[in-house]
Amino acid sequence: ESLTCDEWKSFCLTNLTRAELDCSSFHFPLKAFHNVASLRLKIDQVNFRDDFIPTFHNLTLLDLDYRNYSWHFLLEVLKHCPKLQELKIDQVC
Repeated sequence: ESLTCDEWKSFCLTNLTRAELDCSSFHFPLKAFHNVASLRLKIDQVNFRDDFIPTFHNLTLLDLDYRNYSWHFLLEVLKHCPKLQELKIDQVC
């Protein structure tokens, strides 16, 4: 069943503590995962806008695997992770 645009904007998985998400081929609202403590994220920076990055208030571990590496993009992600303790980066060329 398809969700409306407004339903996607408010979609949230508040009970998750860990998540693995592949956004390299499609867009999925990261806001749904804003509550996780551990996140493995595959992402294509070219197809992703900075204004779609929510604040991850509980995130302590981020495993980032992304194409089209950009320091600006990485800094924008880090700005939204105030409790981050461990960062793993895998740059895909």
